[in-house]
Amino acid sequence: MADPALSFVIQRTGDLLVQKIVFLKGVRRQVERLQNDLVRMRCFLKDADQKQIEEERIRNWVSEIRAAAYDAEDVIEIFASKVEFFTKDKGLVTKLTYYPLKIVNLYKIGKEIESLRMRLKEIADSREKYGIKNLGVGTSTHGEELQRLRRSSPFSDEKDVVGFGEITKSLVAELLKEDRNRRVVSIIGMGGAGKTTLATKVYNHADVRERFNCRAWVCVSSSYDYKKMLRAIIKQLNPITNELLDMLEKMEEEDLERRLYQDLQDKCYLVVLDDVWEVAAWDCLARRAFPDVGTSSRVLLTSRNRDVAQHADAYRHPYELKTLGQEDSWQLFLKKALGHGANAGCPSDLEEVGREIARRCGGLPLAITVIGGLLLGKNK
Repeated sequence: MADPALSFVIQRTGDLLVQKIVFLKGVRRQVERLQNDLVRMRCFLKDADQKQIEEERIRNWVSEIRAAAYDAEDVIEIFASKVEFFTKDKGLVTKLTYYPLKIVNLYKIGKEIESLRMRLKEIADSREKYGIKNLGVGTSTHGEELQRLRRSSPFSDEKDVVGFGEITKSLVAELLKEDRNRRVVSIIGMGGAGKTTLATKVYNHADVRERFNCRAWVCVSSSYDYKKMLRAIIKQLNPITNELLDMLEKMEEEDLERRLYQDLQDKCYLVVLDDVWEVAAWDCLARRAFPDVGTSSRVLLTSRNRDVAQHADAYRHPYELKTLGQEDSWQLFLKKALGHGANAGCPSDLEEVGREIARRCGGLPLAITVIGGLLLGKNK
């Protein structure tokens, strides 16, 4: 269950060590150590997964690993997508490196990784009191879905959402329109633009929660497993028992489709399909699993691919999420890097370089959040 999350992160770190961040020198060793720590953590998860159904404490333990893996992926993803931040425009990098507070340097990256390693160590040390054994690394492939890295239940941190006010209102209104047919509402945008954050905000909106008495969320990603997606949705719609889990594992694809259809039938449901890359992924689910029986149900879909959104509903335009403007980027950076609220301002001696950092993130909330988070610990 949690094993694929670590498998993906381990593969991601390996790819970056070879392809992306050889130039990081000292940080390279830190990333190697983080990768080894994640491999060791995976050794305990097979036993933990077998026990977490009965033990709430063990479920929490596994959740801690998942959260740590998610945070590790954030840092690793920023290396991959924004590595040019450190390699291009050497004049700027030199300037920042020798800036009094040494904003954006390898030391901060190394400290962030070291903090993650300490978290993993604390989690590993606590396993003994839960009776969790080392059952070996296992055989999970490196191609397991990114969906396991994303949180299985979306959470809302509205105080950190910047620039999404109007589009959130529009999306909520779209979902709540009086139309008894099943409708698809799509959010599109480039990676890191905040599609998942926006979908989470909408999913957790009070009016949406009140309207839809049956809700589920699944991350699809580029390498999806259709049966696992079906199981993931069914589990969110039913009380989790050993009997249910055993039954789902034994079900074939058509049986899972029928079960999901029955669970959703006659209900006003909202299902979020996050990070859909291919038309085929939508076709699989829409074919037989999602009823359209006049209950005003909705599917909220996020994708980087406009064709996917238009295929899912050719009659409605998707909501395109643009990158943040300069001022919204700056406000988000202030929140993440300095811990300030909106419009709280920045020390005058830091504002110029801070705005340049925010600008170089290209309006991508993920990039701003991760880099700002790296700086927050140092500033404190």
